[in-house]
Amino acid sequence: MLNREDAARAVIAEMARYNDQNLLTRARTHHQLKLICKHQHIGLNILDPILPETVIHYCGHAFYNHHPIDEQAESELKTQMEKVLTENHCTIAYGSLMAGSDSLFAESILKLGGELNIWLPFGQENFCNVAVRPAGTQWVARFQTCIEKANTVSFATESDFLGDESLFGYCSDVAMGMAIMRANSLGSKRMQLAVLNPQLAKQSRGTISNIKKWNDLGHPTQLVPSPEITPRPPAQRPKLEYPTNRREPHAILFSDIRGYSKLSDRDILWYYNALHPLLAKVLNEFKSDIQHIDTWGDAIFLVTEKASTAVKIAVALNTVLAEIDQSQLDIKEPLMMRIGLHFGPVYKLYDHLAECYTYSSNDVTKTARIEPVTPPSEIFGTEPFVAMLELEGEGWANFEYAGTLSSAKNFDAFRMFHIRTRYQPPALLCSL
Repeated sequence: MLNREDAARAVIAEMARYNDQNLLTRARTHHQLKLICKHQHIGLNILDPILPETVIHYCGHAFYNHHPIDEQAESELKTQMEKVLTENHCTIAYGSLMAGSDSLFAESILKLGGELNIWLPFGQENFCNVAVRPAGTQWVARFQTCIEKANTVSFATESDFLGDESLFGYCSDVAMGMAIMRANSLGSKRMQLAVLNPQLAKQSRGTISNIKKWNDLGHPTQLVPSPEITPRPPAQRPKLEYPTNRREPHAILFSDIRGYSKLSDRDILWYYNALHPLLAKVLNEFKSDIQHIDTWGDAIFLVTEKASTAVKIAVALNTVLAEIDQSQLDIKEPLMMRIGLHFGPVYKLYDHLAECYTYSSNDVTKTARIEPVTPPSEIFGTEPFVAMLELEGEGWANFEYAGTLSSAKNFDAFRMFHIRTRYQPPALLCSL
């Protein structure tokens, strides 16, 4: 700030010797000094001694009773983890907390003073019973300690496991997306750390899938070699009865129109005869990518496989309503669309009353409760939704944190993001 760069370099070099193990402090210091350098037009290489922070996604093998790890092997593995974390200045981490590699990564991150952000695929107690307790009570205690010390503990869905193995993969996707999003917001490096043992590769489809998805986006993965493990026959456990129906993660959109309830009968005719055909043309453009659509009154409910598809539909619907001439309507304020977006597990179920298939789950209900509190003409999405947008990697959507918003009917409060996009509506819509 005093334009004494040589003296500043000496001070920075000296400062870098302190808080050697507190990676989070170093990252914050680097961020603050980077702002000063940019303001003063000073080259960022002056900050090399304290290196920028790195955001990581971590994953790896679970160590259950039939895939045990002894104390010496665990100690050696944690030493390797800490070495990689320190060398790469990994200060912010996202991942789950299964017994085994996840827990060891989490403990190492906390030991080094990093920020631990845990994502669980379903409810905490249910997750502990399914993915931690079978490995032994010592892992349960470690699980609870990490939960208590974590910066955040979030859930891909608040529902129970119910035998849906797909929830584990979905949770990993959200954690990866959150790591990418955080790195983008900080302008920092991103890296994936994974414990991989060739002996267990066939049983570790999740870890291999995570590595492939991460690498396909052009992000680096550093493997931490797993210790030798001699598999044992798994212990006999009581067979649990789960529903035969299975949930699969999808993008969910709910929308309605502010002011619709005040329309006169004449204006309702305009809504269905003038506006509805235009909205229908929008949805027809995405027909092959929509798994389900339903409407009642002014409400639209639809399900898609990709988060990016749902946002494109939301933008196109908003555009139609914003551009249509509403001057003939007897209303004080223009009709404006409210749109809520979420990503979560849903059931495909047969509706015996309507005699057709529909989609439903607690996460569908959650989205329906978010939409009414969304500001008119805006698009809001949940944390899992924007995480999936990042993981899909199309890169055209911008979003910013909007705070924790209470949903309708006291359903719950959720961390929400305001979504904007550079996406342009299809040419068909421009000519309507």
